[in-house]
Amino acid sequence: MVTCPETGCNRPIRTRGLCNTHYEYLRRRRRFRGVPIPGQDSDSRYESKVDRSGGLDSCHPWVASVNAAGYGNFRADGKMQLAHRWAFQRSSGPLDSSVVVRHTCDNPPCQNLRHLLPGSTKDNTQDMIDRGRAPDTRGERNGRAKLSRSQVDQIRSSAAPLRELAAFYGVSGQLISAVRLGRVWRDNA
Repeated sequence: MVTCPETGCNRPIRTRGLCNTHYEYLRRRRRFRGVPIPGQDSDSRYESKVDRSGGLDSCHPWVASVNAAGYGNFRADGKMQLAHRWAFQRSSGPLDSSVVVRHTCDNPPCQNLRHLLPGSTKDNTQDMIDRGRAPDTRGERNGRAKLSRSQVDQIRSSAAPLRELAAFYGVSGQLISAVRLGRVWRDNA
């Protein structure tokens, strides 16, 4: 019988290399760092969760657990990490926390290092815009829009005072002014 590695404990191992008592004690205090499975290092565990059957240039999908956005989750060094970020750091060295790892393939579970490159959040957002994945929230498509396109056209053609228009449309005078000055509802909407 294999016993718990905690000092002075002779209970049998039940969960993640510890007895139930010590595992629960550490888990509840968020101090459980995991006990590595004998014979399996992080690299081989990572590789067992990636499907590389498509070839060198295709996406290599993560086949284990993913987060809500579809990015792979991977536990290494005692903490949960994004799998593609962990893999990129493994091949190129540590990254600053401000650096994001971008997918050139726009496929969140992809682990192909040829599809990953470092950059800033601004670079990542620009990629999204350039590839047409950014939602168009101009004008009436904006969920917070208080006016319609026809109302904006009427406001711009009207000579009525701001207060009168604001009361008529049920919005603030500042919004009416911003519409007239072209600060909101620009003509490209």
